[in-house]
Amino acid sequence: MPKPSILHRAKDFVEGTAGRRVVVSNRFPFVEFQKRFLTVRMDLSNRCNLACLVCGRSALDSHSVRASDMEWTLFQRIVREIFPKTLELFLSCTAEPLMARNFSDILRVVGKSQIPFVAFTTNGLLLNEENIQEIISAGVKEIYVSFDGATQGTFGAIRGGASIQKVMKNIRLINHIKQLHSTPTPRVELHITLMRSNIEEVEGIIEIAHSLQISRVTALHFHAFPQLNLDSESLHNHTDISDTCLERARKRAAELNVKFDCPPAFKQAKPAPTRIRPNPTKQVCVLPWTSVVIRHDGDVFPCGVWYDGEPFGNLTKSSFSEVWYGPKYQALRTEMREHKLQSVCGRCEQCCG
Repeated sequence: MPKPSILHRAKDFVEGTAGRRVVVSNRFPFVEFQKRFLTVRMDLSNRCNLACLVCGRSALDSHSVRASDMEWTLFQRIVREIFPKTLELFLSCTAEPLMARNFSDILRVVGKSQIPFVAFTTNGLLLNEENIQEIISAGVKEIYVSFDGATQGTFGAIRGGASIQKVMKNIRLINHIKQLHSTPTPRVELHITLMRSNIEEVEGIIEIAHSLQISRVTALHFHAFPQLNLDSESLHNHTDISDTCLERARKRAAELNVKFDCPPAFKQAKPAPTRIRPNPTKQVCVLPWTSVVIRHDGDVFPCGVWYDGEPFGNLTKSSFSEVWYGPKYQALRTEMREHKLQSVCGRCEQCCG
């Protein structure tokens, strides 16, 4: 058997390396370690000012939990131990970041942390002149506004009674303040949760985006959490109308020069995995080596798919290194390297699609 090349040995080494961003090249030194490698998603609070129809918070019974913000001592640990390693920072997971009482203080710290990319998702209702100024000063690159209808009837029904006009007014305010500062950031995108109730309004959302000077819209299918009893809203049960409406939206987006990221037509898509495949042939994801999700209480998860799984550790009780190199993260990495998925990853489309 021929000996493996240096490059192949370097790649084997990379697969076994946790905690560093690595680049493999065809020339010496073959492996380069980068100081910043982490994608960090964190909730600053467990609060939200809406109770949206499709939100995973409802499925997880988040509204019955006492409302609270991330403790400042916990945030300081994250700043010390994680921010120096952070390449991308998202200041939201399942909660509304603008509900955090110390949001302004957090933004000031983030702005001094030299993180290359900072973004967050919001329902847009709490944006105002003061916090938009703070967002710009902190160097936030993108704001994703959840936008699930083109009419007040649909928008309000899905988004807990929210006013579509209020959200649009606040987006225009962002545009105005950016113009005053002569800055292109933060860029605003609209994010749509696709479901039966709004699929016929997606084309209209594209037109609204264009009118708001938004150049990108992203759409994802509604995940029908069993606890919500909303299977009838899943477009997996309405494939023909979904395909028709999304094709119209794609054409309209092209006409208006709006980039529209959306799922493929059902007639072209592969079926989603319904059972664990312990030995998938598809290349596995890199999230166990590059990603961390932090809840407001310090619980740590490797990605958003683990919303109902056991945490990999808690940053109020352990250092980040203890969690990152701890047994749960290492076991997950071993599963990935050996293509033997015994966890929630076995049902993930990234790993098993």
